[in-house]
Amino acid sequence: MRPISEDSRSRPLQARDAILALVKRGEHRPGNRLPSERQLADQLNVSRPTIREALRILEEEGQITRQVGIGTFVREVPLVEAGLESLVSFTEMMARSGHQAGTSHLDVSESEMSAQEAERFRAPPGGPKLVVKRVRTLDGSPAMYSVHVCPKDLLGDPPLAEFRGSFFALLQRQSGLRVSYSDTQISSELAGREIGELLDLPARVPLLVLDELVCSADHRVMCTSLSHFRADVHRYRLVRRLSDSNELRR
Repeated sequence: MRPISEDSRSRPLQARDAILALVKRGEHRPGNRLPSERQLADQLNVSRPTIREALRILEEEGQITRQVGIGTFVREVPLVEAGLESLVSFTEMMARSGHQAGTSHLDVSESEMSAQEAERFRAPPGGPKLVVKRVRTLDGSPAMYSVHVCPKDLLGDPPLAEFRGSFFALLQRQSGLRVSYSDTQISSELAGREIGELLDLPARVPLLVLDELVCSADHRVMCTSLSHFRADVHRYRLVRRLSDSNELRR
């Protein structure tokens, strides 16, 4: 392993990378307890304050967990990789990856649409809407927090248990319409206290955010979807192709 030295990054960040390199090489496996701060400092030839800050960064990222009086452990969180080219529900994505999707928190409420929502859904202002807030789990661990908003006339009054599975599948069954595509904005956001607690993360940890308008084939907005993904659980890729009408210029 390359020794830690002065470069453009801080020494705690270098120490953080060095600890992760040990994990990737199998020296410290998920679920295992890490050596003490003193042992890591000696192994990486850095000070204990540097190691302490590196561990703080790793904990904020969700890479490790600390148990008072017991020790620091490599977090057992599976990483799911998927492409963004296709619109796939969380439930289906987990199944394709060989994992079990679940729901640990569910809140379904009814309220009136705002004027903006009514215009978006092509519905009368003040009409009823359903707001569905959920924490989706991956093999029992919190992985994503989502908020779906949909005109009530599309969803009706299905049993509460129906909201624990694929929302897209439920929406199609209840509405008789087919989900065709989504207009999606991708961004990152620091976890606030509420979402951090729901996803079992410290506050101010980066999250991947998808803000979507989910549409039918006739371009009707069926629902809005705001999803916050744990960055240590999800990794997305996107294939980008050069337009035939443009040449690559450097």
